[in-house]
Amino acid sequence: ADPRARPALKKLVRDSSVNVRANATEALGELPGTAKTIKKMLRDPEWVVRAHAAKAAGNGGYKKLAPDLIPLLEDRVWWVREDTAIALKRFGLKVAKYVRPVLDGDDRFARNKATEVLTAVGYVSQQVSALGKQGKQKKAKKNLLAIGRAEGLAVLQASLVAAPDKRTESRLKKILGKLPSERTQQEETEAKR
Repeated sequence: ADPRARPALKKLVRDSSVNVRANATEALGELPGTAKTIKKMLRDPEWVVRAHAAKAAGNGGYKKLAPDLIPLLEDRVWWVREDTAIALKRFGLKVAKYVRPVLDGDDRFARNKATEVLTAVGYVSQQVSALGKQGKQKKAKKNLLAIGRAEGLAVLQASLVAAPDKRTESRLKKILGKLPSERTQQEETEAKR
């Protein structure tokens, strides 16, 4: 975290060794003012560098990189998706506007990670609370249905137990009634394989 290391690290992120680039990129997350370099490394052709860049973005608190992290939720490599989700969770509820559209995408794994992030940052709880508020119910219902369809059924079932009032509980039950059961979701997933 010594700022004097910045010039050396910026040079090392261009090294031909994947491991050198990955470690230099992650170290940049400990230094202020390195978001531009980290953003570039999020697009590195090597997955290990992308994973370390996602870590760096999260460790550095670079919330402005949230839109650049979103495509990595669809990365072919699980570690990249995982490190991206961890980084996004660190940024808090403000990332929901970037993560929410992922629920409507085609990538099942990305939808799953998006649900995980949205749950961790409090978005799901926020939407459940909005079910009980006049004028916000329609949008909340749409968002909660998307979460349920994105393999977030268990999250919604858990939310049912913690519903703040009977009206919210009733509305959440109606949403759950529109979603396939976990067993049906598993059968559909297996049939696609």
